Amino acid sequence: MQVRSPKGTPGLLALAMVAATAATASAQSGQGASPQPSQRDTAGIQLVYEREVFSYRDGARRDPFHPLTDSDETGPRFEELTLQGILYSTGRGQSVASIVDATGRVYRVRAGDVIGNSRVVEIGPLRVVLAVENFGTIRQEMLELKKRGGAER
Repeated sequence: MQVRSPKGTPGLLALAMVAATAATASAQSGQGASPQPSQRDTAGIQLVYEREVFSYRDGARRDPFHPLTDSDETGPRFEELTLQGILYSTGRGQSVASIVDATGRVYRVRAGDVIGNSRVVEIGPLRVVLAVENFGTIRQEMLELKKRGGAER
């Protein structure tokens, strides 16, 4: 069988078929197996490990290879916070709120202080208003004091 290309020369397909048939026949007969390299052959080989390094020209953009947060420990998330108590004062910036995170750590904060992803906006007599930032969006949330034993506050 002879396969010809459109211009009349022997086709590459036919050559590939002949080579594949020869390789299959030699593999089945055990001939043509490549010999194992001796220690003398591999003595001159030097292994080189290369590490890919990236650089980024930021201009006015954020470097995509650095984390989104400024530090490794960002503190507790808003969902982990509980309002424990408030020392309310009518003077501006004088009120103090006591907030506890899931690990039991107590934060005593004033208006403007930051806890994790939340900034204290306002401290009222029964609630604390926080500006919570998640993935670049800011929303306002409130923590309110819990009523104890059915008594009104």
